[in-house]
Amino acid sequence: LLAAWCDFARSQGMQPGPLVAPTSHPSLRQLPVEQVVPGDLEDLQQLLSHQPADLLVANSHARDLAEQFALPLIRVGFPLFDRLGEFRRVRQGYAGMRDTLFELANLLRDRHHHTALYRSPLRQGADPQPASGDAYAAH
Repeated sequence: LLAAWCDFARSQGMQPGPLVAPTSHPSLRQLPVEQVVPGDLEDLQQLLSHQPADLLVANSHARDLAEQFALPLIRVGFPLFDRLGEFRRVRQGYAGMRDTLFELANLLRDRHHHTALYRSPLRQGADPQPASGDAYAAH
């Protein structure tokens, strides 16, 4: 799962890291990153305090960590207990990768792009002085 997400991230122009795996395995050395730390969420917390990230990809147990570092969280793996129906989300194949890419883009957009509050020029009682052209509406 970790290798697949690293490949996906790199295919989209992202640099994966910091990475934490629950166990050490020789195949982790083949991942295209500087370091994979065998550990748990506490180890990831320490890594994130030294190596900031823009996104967190983890299971539901990482929710508090995502909030602590103000990171958007893509929930993958097991367990997924804090979103109804999340376990049914398709992430394989064309449709799964397309939807995952949309989810990722929306999470990053929400974090970095804030639209200013829209004020309609047609709102009632907003301006005490009529703008040019409003005099016709009064007659």
